[in-house]
Amino acid sequence: MFDTVAALGSYLLTTALLASAAILILAGSYAQSFFLFPFLPTFFWSIGIAGIVALIGYIATHVKYAIGLAGPRRARIARVRNAVRPGASFEPAKS
Repeated sequence: MFDTVAALGSYLLTTALLASAAILILAGSYAQSFFLFPFLPTFFWSIGIAGIVALIGYIATHVKYAIGLAGPRRARIARVRNAVRPGASFEPAKS
């Protein structure tokens, strides 16, 4: 089991982080709009890219799974095999 309470963090800190990130993106977008691009499209692209990065980060830190652990599915398969062939075990082949 993973420590989901620690992964969730503080809502106040998360809100402050998102607000400060939006302000920084706004300031950066405004600064570069003088040199290269119009303000609003640049700002919206910056927000979109930041949102995609945040989504990837959220998925990477909150979606966890383990491969190779014995679980309900493996036990169910073993019960089905034992019903067909009593005494059969469901151990992986050793190489």
